[in-house]
Amino acid sequence: MAAIISLNLWQRNKNFSSGSYPALHPLMTLQKLDIPKQSIQALYGQNLVRIKNGSEVQSAPSEKASKPSKKGAEKKANTPANTTPFLGRNKQHVLWMVHDDLNDYADEAGMALLQGIIQACGWKMDDVAVINLHNQSFTFESVKTLFQPKYIIALGSAYGFFPANLPLYAQMQFDDILVITGASLQTMQSEKEAKAKLWSLLKPLFGK
Repeated sequence: MAAIISLNLWQRNKNFSSGSYPALHPLMTLQKLDIPKQSIQALYGQNLVRIKNGSEVQSAPSEKASKPSKKGAEKKANTPANTTPFLGRNKQHVLWMVHDDLNDYADEAGMALLQGIIQACGWKMDDVAVINLHNQSFTFESVKTLFQPKYIIALGSAYGFFPANLPLYAQMQFDDILVITGASLQTMQSEKEAKAKLWSLLKPLFGK
């Protein structure tokens, strides 16, 4: 960097020696050159080396480079096991279970219905987690560990997931988890009675 500055100053002397500007001596100018410490660190980063007692000492990396990504940390904290596919952010530990072998979670109409029921209960999608049991190796114990649910709403054939045989439209306590079962989203789209029966279980607990 010093060589570059010296060359620039020599060219300036040559170009303006006949003008009104006074000639600048490169070595004298470099001795008076004051470069802020922050600018030096920004230019060289971790390659900057300082001398202490005749030995080279690597400068510490800048504060900006040493800080972990906050965004990445938040994402990791909100994702159970970091590999489990689910919708929502599970802020209120409310787990919805579906079983759909044709879609990731449900078709467009089914997702609209599910979101409507969730909102009617006073929750947002960030408050809940939605999982599809199709082709997943969940067990009741793994679900408790991963999601730590306070409530589980199991729709369609997902209600057969639990240790005990639960009937449809049931409400039961398992290890301090309140489990509610209802018809599938597909069934509730075509049968108003099925949706009404599920709502009769949800409304006393969560309905506004």
